[in-house]
Amino acid sequence: MRSVFRFVLSFAFVAHGLWNLGEAGLRWWQTQGHLLPTDLRFFLGYFEIGLAVTLWIAKLERYSLVAIMAIMFGAFVTTIPNGFLYKNGGCEVPLLYTLIAFDLWRRKADA
Repeated sequence: MRSVFRFVLSFAFVAHGLWNLGEAGLRWWQTQGHLLPTDLRFFLGYFEIGLAVTLWIAKLERYSLVAIMAIMFGAFVTTIPNGFLYKNGGCEVPLLYTLIAFDLWRRKADA
């Protein structure tokens, strides 16, 4: 089951990292300009893709999970004003990813 969660989390981070680097990500970041600088999307996009890769390297898994929790906490804080539901741009998905990463982090690695 742990491998399934790792796969889902890494897939989501690759997809979101690529989204951040694309045109749709740019449009979203421009609407959030009062909170975050637009150029931060490049750093976060590449960082998210890198974290997805390191999630599969056993020795780096726990470190990447801590970084994922930090990124998702930031995403959670910036989406709270939009409410909870994802369809309104809310904090539902960042909270879910944070909880999945925390659950994987607190469990011992597979034997």
